Amino acid sequence: MSSQTIRSIGEGNWGATCSDSTNVTKAGHHELVSIVGTMLDFCDAVHHLHNTIRDINKLLKLKFLMSMLKGIIKYFSKSTYSTTILQKEHNLAGDDKPVKALKKIGKTHFGTYWTAANALDPCLPHICNLVVAKSIKFKNNKIQGMFMNRASGKYSEFEQSILQYIMIVAPIIRALWSLEAAHANASDIFIFWLAIIATLNDLFSKGPNVTGIPVSLACEVTAIINKWYHEFFTNEVYFVALTLDPRYPNSDFLKKPTANVTTIAIPALSQRTGQCTPLPYPHAYTHVKDFLKEKLQKDLAHYVANPDSVLATSIFKVLSAAEVMSGLRHQLEAFWHGEWPFNQQVKDSNPLAWWGSLQDHPHARVLAHLAIKIFLVLVNSMPDKHTNSTITCQNAQMLVDMIQIGQWYRKHQNKDYVLSKYRPVVKFQNIEESVLQAVQTGSTDDESVADIDGVADLDNEDEAEDKLLESEIDEH
Repeated sequence: MSSQTIRSIGEGNWGATCSDSTNVTKAGHHELVSIVGTMLDFCDAVHHLHNTIRDINKLLKLKFLMSMLKGIIKYFSKSTYSTTILQKEHNLAGDDKPVKALKKIGKTHFGTYWTAANALDPCLPHICNLVVAKSIKFKNNKIQGMFMNRASGKYSEFEQSILQYIMIVAPIIRALWSLEAAHANASDIFIFWLAIIATLNDLFSKGPNVTGIPVSLACEVTAIINKWYHEFFTNEVYFVALTLDPRYPNSDFLKKPTANVTTIAIPALSQRTGQCTPLPYPHAYTHVKDFLKEKLQKDLAHYVANPDSVLATSIFKVLSAAEVMSGLRHQLEAFWHGEWPFNQQVKDSNPLAWWGSLQDHPHARVLAHLAIKIFLVLVNSMPDKHTNSTITCQNAQMLVDMIQIGQWYRKHQNKDYVLSKYRPVVKFQNIEESVLQAVQTGSTDDESVADIDGVADLDNEDEAEDKLLESEIDEH
């Protein structure tokens, strides 16, 4: 069904597919990419980072923290009085900042655990004071006992765990918030993942004596980060996007070849300059060239099969297949060396606009065609989620409105309203014996049915019941 929809709109009008990490959606979008070769394959960066936090929250070493955190937040989210006096205690301590994020933790938005922990941490001493003063009381005996006995090991364990959790998850949640942006691109994803890994590596390298984070916990978190890294980066599109991002020179993130390499390579004569200029970072260059070459070949094959598609207005209409492939090789080399026309400054830190300014340049248009396709795609599904949330809220509000309208009409409808279907109830115990006998024998003579006062009384009784029923509906 999805492939039919894509073809009806036009394969050239689709740049990529992006989905979360559930098995059904992953299988679906992988199948689409295999059918429609011109589409890029992206994963939802925000959803994967939420899952990374979820796996960290499930660690056995954080079980005590998670259970106590949920209990405390649940209490304050349901008690306006407790939140108000906590704010007063907070202000009396000299802190004028409002108490934030003491709200119920979301079931699938696992980043809200960090938000709640970060908001709760400065409030812990004030909560202790209020519990000791009996201003507030938790229904959970374990939470109540922990705050009543601040000198106990449980309180120290909770306070230490919450600080460790904030330090560990902070780089992940900040990357998640950044990648929710409407202008996030594939290069940003790779940059933020590198930032997460570098930050956690620096944190864990300080050792437990400085951070208080046990080595075992650091190893488990590292394993989770590695798992989701390999789960997410299943193809080269993110690395290619980073190398094509004009905001970051390759020298800023690529390692130079080691000096003890024994192989001798004689660079080929460049067709552009006529000189033997070795390419920096040849291994990375090969990865980028192979990926872009494969995508360009698929775009070219689609144009040949569909000359009237949207791709017909691009480079394929003015260049032959040989010129397109040769242009990619020469232009990628020039970009890799930082040569003209790829040596202009980036304005407003916008790589898409930078490549857009080169899409008609005869010495850059082939590479710009591929770069624009990569940077044009939004790498998260936040707009879809916001749309569905809006629809859900509207449907819920519509249901509430329908119920309220129905209740109003039941209360204010005309008192003389008569039900369209009248079904009287006849009880055999109220039927005269002569009438009952006539019904049983099938007799219709006047003598057998002469006395039917009971039936008339029954009609009056049914009418009274109907009026009673209508009055009960009015009351409700």
